[in-house]
Amino acid sequence: MSKLEDLEDIRQLKALYAERVDNNHRNPSHATAVLATALFTDDAVLDPGSGVRYTGRAAILNAFENIFPAQTAWSTHYIVNPVIDVTGTTATGRWYVLLYTQPNTTPSSSVFQVFGIYTEKYEKGLAGWRFKEVIATITPPKP
Repeated sequence: MSKLEDLEDIRQLKALYAERVDNNHRNPSHATAVLATALFTDDAVLDPGSGVRYTGRAAILNAFENIFPAQTAWSTHYIVNPVIDVTGTTATGRWYVLLYTQPNTTPSSSVFQVFGIYTEKYEKGLAGWRFKEVIATITPPKP
């Protein structure tokens, strides 16, 4: 496989991440949590920007199935401007993110925007590219 194909596969992985996380927030279930978790390696680390790190596929599945749906009514991720470096079967990446989301606190919670950067590590195995580490850094807009 060429480096260009690897780059495109990683872009596809990130697009699936946005789609599956948003779907899990809008329609939380075991099935949607499993689909989101399938994008990660067995020993992956996920920090969605809260400073809390979920380590390992079981912890990430629990977060998608129980923690995130309790906090988030819905979300829409816009992820752009990738900078990806592939070295054999590992890679690193950075992406800007604009996230529209509504907390799951009250039915009339305000929708708000989240700005930030994803810093990531990827690993290529038999199932293709997967997330080894996803760390979100949230940057609040200045008033």
